[in-house]
Amino acid sequence: PENAELAEKHYKSQVYILGGYGRSQRKLPPTVEDMEKIDPAKIALPDWYQPSPGKAKDLAYILFSGLGEDTSMDVITNKRWALSALGTASATHLMKSDTAFCWTPLHDPTGLIVSVSASLVAGARVAVARKYDAQTFWKEARSYGARVVFYAGNMLRELVDSPPNKLETGHSIRMFCGVGMPEPLAKRVQARFPTTKVMEIFVAKDTNAYLANISCQKPGPVVKPLPGSCDITLVHWNHDINQPYYDAAGYLCPVPRGVPGMLLTKEDSYRNGSKHPIHNVLKKGDCWQVTGDIFLLDDDDEYRYVDKLKSFIHVNDDWLPSLPIENAVWQSESVSIAAAYQIDLSYKRETYSIPAVAVELREKTKLEPNQLAYFVTRELEPKAYPRVIRIMDQLPMTLGQQVKKKVLSSEALPDTALQRGKSLWFNIETKAYEPLNKTSLAKLLRSLADKQPKARSVQKKKPGPASTKAKNSGNEKQQKAKARAKPTPSKPAKRATRVKKSSTSESKPKKAQTTAHANPTPLTVVPSTTPAGAVTPDAPIASGPDLETQHPLASSDSKHFVDASVSRNQGKSGDAGNEGLAVGKQPD
Repeated sequence: PENAELAEKHYKSQVYILGGYGRSQRKLPPTVEDMEKIDPAKIALPDWYQPSPGKAKDLAYILFSGLGEDTSMDVITNKRWALSALGTASATHLMKSDTAFCWTPLHDPTGLIVSVSASLVAGARVAVARKYDAQTFWKEARSYGARVVFYAGNMLRELVDSPPNKLETGHSIRMFCGVGMPEPLAKRVQARFPTTKVMEIFVAKDTNAYLANISCQKPGPVVKPLPGSCDITLVHWNHDINQPYYDAAGYLCPVPRGVPGMLLTKEDSYRNGSKHPIHNVLKKGDCWQVTGDIFLLDDDDEYRYVDKLKSFIHVNDDWLPSLPIENAVWQSESVSIAAAYQIDLSYKRETYSIPAVAVELREKTKLEPNQLAYFVTRELEPKAYPRVIRIMDQLPMTLGQQVKKKVLSSEALPDTALQRGKSLWFNIETKAYEPLNKTSLAKLLRSLADKQPKARSVQKKKPGPASTKAKNSGNEKQQKAKARAKPTPSKPAKRATRVKKSSTSESKPKKAQTTAHANPTPLTVVPSTTPAGAVTPDAPIASGPDLETQHPLASSDSKHFVDASVSRNQGKSGDAGNEGLAVGKQPD
């Protein structure tokens, strides 16, 4: 009801309002129909009306989440609702004698799709919290006799950070189940409640993929597909242009075990509501959906969540997932919640992109810079060190208790962040975090100009501060040698061409391939190498079944055809390259 005016403004047809508090007193725009005032007994159904047969593909309901420009729509079919209900009820072992406590609001997808639906299928009772409040949680949970508690995002950190409650002793909760809880928080929940299991669920948006951490042995989002879920696969993804890689035959390139890849879900055919369908992915005529989530397959055949594609941090020529950076900072006991994101700083006509982390501290605690530097340098590679740490009273959160990283990234370093005790910066020379203010900000910018290569200034003719310093040092020969040693897009392309011509030599290619897979790329850095013989389209992903007509291999351009025509066996001996078409290492 509170969105009635917004709906009337942007939607030209009739707007109906249903539910909400204060039904008899609320004021609605004159053109909005209040369905609470409709008497069903006085409504005559039209002659053409037929009740919905309830088929799996039919629409069950539509969920809206977010506010303002972040509002998103989620179409829920009967099949997806039934899959979520049966999967959750089976995974959590809900029984008729159990009571499920829904700590999330019903308008949240976790509340309606997961909690309520699972309780209905299992025949269990469901109790809905009056409000999200850690002070009243234990009183409600004990009064309802809750056995399974459903959460969303970072909700449980309120319980973990609060002092022990006397009602907490001898509680009846056997499982916390929900969506979107980070791994460090899951570890804290298990440490605080050792007799209670934590089950993380992953539901791919707009798809019938449903995965869950059934074993509850690994903390955090480490999941497996449940029975009835659609097929899934992981493929190589080009972060620079947000496109998949293709092999010489025109199909996408699956990633080997232990390598991050884009999660695709199998679709029967193109349907309305599929926002990013791709046809001819692994075989001719198939259809898959791009989820926008990066996973990797571990040695136990479980899918470990890496990060959302939109949350990756672009530093120089690398794409860094934000979650490993958050996990490193979150190891400090004084940190209640951490969120890693990218900020752009300008200095002398150059723009530098660096990782940053915003944190909330627990009550009556203080962030220790030395301890923080120890965790960061131990867990991360130098390129992933968060150069700025913001200490905030409250992080911007969504209704699903997820941090709004987009808001933090757009703020960069406001004046409030430069106040005393509000921020730290990482000094590369001393390997320590120091207070960040207007004076030390200049030191940070100079260190970026001196030490960090500038990915955005490569295409500019005017040299940046780092190259100017090298020129003024008088060692021009060393500068020229570095320029010659710097990789360019043309050199890898020449190596790929020579490999194509010389098919007799097999010793070096086999050695290179073995080395690449024997030393997998660390999780903190997404590899810039690409599968051998792979190509990336110049055009965006097609939004319908006409993708094969837009495929790069379907082009009549002879140059594109020759560069992409390396066979699978020949492509195994190629090195990484990128000139017009990307060429890289062959996946398993």
